[in-house]
Amino acid sequence: MKDQLPAHRLQESTGFYSVIHRSILCDSDEEFHEKVKFPEAAIQRELETVMETGEILDPNDARDEAMDSLHESLDYCLYYYIPEDWEKQEDRYIRIALDVGLTPFYLRGTLMLALGSCGMDLSSRLDAFQVLARGTIRPDSLLFRDPKYFKYVVGEEIFRKVINKLME
Repeated sequence: MKDQLPAHRLQESTGFYSVIHRSILCDSDEEFHEKVKFPEAAIQRELETVMETGEILDPNDARDEAMDSLHESLDYCLYYYIPEDWEKQEDRYIRIALDVGLTPFYLRGTLMLALGSCGMDLSSRLDAFQVLARGTIRPDSLLFRDPKYFKYVVGEEIFRKVINKLME
């Protein structure tokens, strides 16, 4: 499949986003979580997920549960990604991040993305974000090496969107 793509679609992610470790951002986990703010779209998406379970009926409890879940998603992997030029396409980047399974958040006014879980290679989420945000993909992406796994990580709908965007 990689051979079928236009050359301009293959691009290293270097330069598209910066990678930063939590230990550089704050002195403690407590300080980190106190300073983190989530975009309203992320809160609403998580609130919908919480409400779908039907276990929590009180809206305040549901919001607390959604916030706890978002904060927890930042603790799985302590590396975060800062998309370049995020200020110019902030709402779009947040929407794409949520769609591909990344957790968007702000720290000190900067938009960052977290993988949202751990225990497996989730680089496919970052690759899907890069494709849908910029129309490019890393040449060594799992999309080319293990497309079934890529699809498993991002889901059928995002997988199709990625393929379609790359073939444009």
